[in-house]
Amino acid sequence: MIELHHIIKFIEFTFEILHWAIIVRILMSWIKVDRNGQIAQTIYSITEPILGFFRNIMPRTGMIDLSPIIALISLSVLEMIILNIVKSLPF
Repeated sequence: MIELHHIIKFIEFTFEILHWAIIVRILMSWIKVDRNGQIAQTIYSITEPILGFFRNIMPRTGMIDLSPIIALISLSVLEMIILNIVKSLPF
């Protein structure tokens, strides 16, 4: 049987990967990166569903894309909610 500790660690690890992928995506937007490369394609495939969602619901702010900041904050809040729910489950 899977222990609660393992479930919590898996959730934390998953959200950490998402956070770092978004941070790498931000850094990639500041420097010239070959978007056709394997690493870039992986980062884009992980982050675009999340960032695209926030881009679609946020008003346009000109050249500044605030979706990564909103996504990072939202992911942190979602992680806390999920962890609280999992910790409250009777195992």
